[in-house]
Amino acid sequence: MSKPKKEIFDGYKFNFELKSGASLAIIIFDIFEHQWKYKYTFRKISGERERVDFVNNIDLTIGYQNGIAKNCNLSMEMVNVKNLGKKFLLGVDVSLGAKEFIQFIYEKDNKKDKKSFRLSRVEVGALKVLDIKAQKDDKSLIKQIEFPFPIKDVLELDFGSYSVPFLKIDGTEDNFVFPDDTKRRGLCF
Repeated sequence: MSKPKKEIFDGYKFNFELKSGASLAIIIFDIFEHQWKYKYTFRKISGERERVDFVNNIDLTIGYQNGIAKNCNLSMEMVNVKNLGKKFLLGVDVSLGAKEFIQFIYEKDNKKDKKSFRLSRVEVGALKVLDIKAQKDDKSLIKQIEFPFPIKDVLELDFGSYSVPFLKIDGTEDNFVFPDDTKRRGLCF
């Protein structure tokens, strides 16, 4: 990791560039609350001209209170470059199939024997919401589909950390790793 850059905005922000090509921003609001924000941009390049066909901006945000991870949101802004620029409304590109925003919302499940984050909701765009928590008793409503990016329905605590997979540009998988307890790890601010 490189040296952090400090910015003041009623708190502190430390930015790190990671070996995987992702970036991490640790944002400290006060002594009780802070966030970890991971970002990675996936680009699918094809053809002899090495033209970008598809872009996926991946963001993972973890909220901490008193040093304990409380919430976890994974969002993906997907852009199909081939479909951009076909239809405009008031100067805004509204081309069908050009952009899609998906947010995966995880809730913490604190069982005595095993801590984990469970996928509770998926929001697609502004209006479509799939409430997985409400459907978990009816197994027939949940069906695995082909999705080009790795998504876990359960993030399990493994040696004090959680890991969220993401697809890199070269086609390999890497992980965003974040601790459950920053105080215990000596990362408390």
